[in-house]
Amino acid sequence: MSFRRRLFLYYFGIFLLFTVLILAFQYHREKDIKIAALDNRLNDIAQLTDNYIKVNSLNVTGNYHLIDSIFNLIPVPDLRITILAIDGKVLYDSSVDNWPAMENHLDRPEVGKSLYSPYGTAIRHSESTGKDYYYFSRYFNTHYIRIAE
Repeated sequence: MSFRRRLFLYYFGIFLLFTVLILAFQYHREKDIKIAALDNRLNDIAQLTDNYIKVNSLNVTGNYHLIDSIFNLIPVPDLRITILAIDGKVLYDSSVDNWPAMENHLDRPEVGKSLYSPYGTAIRHSESTGKDYYYFSRYFNTHYIRIAE
């Protein structure tokens, strides 16, 4: 093999290595940016839901089914809102008709994370609806709000 050919292969190999490294870095960077944007959007929806609960005194009256009216304000298809009591009892779920019969949700990973940090997230399969969701949970003083998309 000639010197020129070996030199070409050497520089081509270095170029290829740097290209792969830059693509891997950019992929992870874009993934982190998209996750942060999704978390911010779901946090805004959780805050809006909590404000709606406070303004309408839903934690006093227990009329959590009124949260259905929020869906007219939020243009997100397949959005799921779940309100949990501090002990993990489901107070409302927008995607399940028989939500009072649902099991305790305190052991869900996103709910557990949200107790000790600003919020918790998890990607997993829902046994209730049979769909895969990105779950976002946030703890408020009297309840948890879990948003799934």
